[in-house]
Amino acid sequence: MEALAKDPIVLDPTSRWFVNFAPDRCTIVRSFSEGDDAIALRISQFVPSSSLELMLLGHHAKLRAPSWRAGSVNFPLKVSLGPDTGVSAEASANQGSVDDGNVIMVSNLSFHPEPLSDFEPQPDRNFLAEDQQQALAAMERIEFSGSIRRDLALNTGAMANVFKVLNDCTYDLMGAIGLDPDASRARSMPPVLDGESGQKMAREIQARYPSAALADRRMAILRVRPIVEDNGSVGECTIIGTTNIDDFGKGVCDAFRGTARYSPALDAEGRPMRSWHLTTIRYLIPS
Repeated sequence: MEALAKDPIVLDPTSRWFVNFAPDRCTIVRSFSEGDDAIALRISQFVPSSSLELMLLGHHAKLRAPSWRAGSVNFPLKVSLGPDTGVSAEASANQGSVDDGNVIMVSNLSFHPEPLSDFEPQPDRNFLAEDQQQALAAMERIEFSGSIRRDLALNTGAMANVFKVLNDCTYDLMGAIGLDPDASRARSMPPVLDGESGQKMAREIQARYPSAALADRRMAILRVRPIVEDNGSVGECTIIGTTNIDDFGKGVCDAFRGTARYSPALDAEGRPMRSWHLTTIRYLIPS
């Protein structure tokens, strides 16, 4: 069994923050260290949200190997904001790889004290909440522990302006996809997917697992952003590839339009409104 080091690897930045205003997402990226220790931290948002997608890319982006084989393994990863802020969150992490190294991905990371759910009606949390922004503004380091092979700390420096840029980007993104940014910010309830139709749609999507990918035991993680009309039907639909999706996205939006049934989002006055929904689809090898 591999011995785990007690002290974390601490890495300093070797680049400035880069911001990517893409048509389907807002992303900030920074590189740390060089050579075998080189690692990149990528933080993305696809809609105004209090949760983030986080990716680590590099040699040290390794999760502990499980003692058993299965088609799907989610590893609990602890992410802490340092130094000594007392703010941390745990989320499920997935291991992957790219041409130039390993990848650890966390799909929904939120430092809000209450968990988020795609399937339960609840007051909306659009953009990073004030308590989150205060915690993020105080951080100068992000630390990873738990299921990561070796504890890791990245000296990010002050992050207040970085997350403000991310918030502003997601605001502008709403206009770019044809929604009212101010109404999106003020909505009081997100669209709610009907549980029965959601389960039926999930079965349809899993049944369309690409045969070539199944034979090669390839898995994929997709973000799907349907626009839910004020009558609960699905209009536009965007597939956002978190991993290399190849042909995994075929038919996904058709399943949303044909099967998904929503209660529409509500505006600040409680009236139905046209808005977005974001969900994650994992194509996993059946056990």
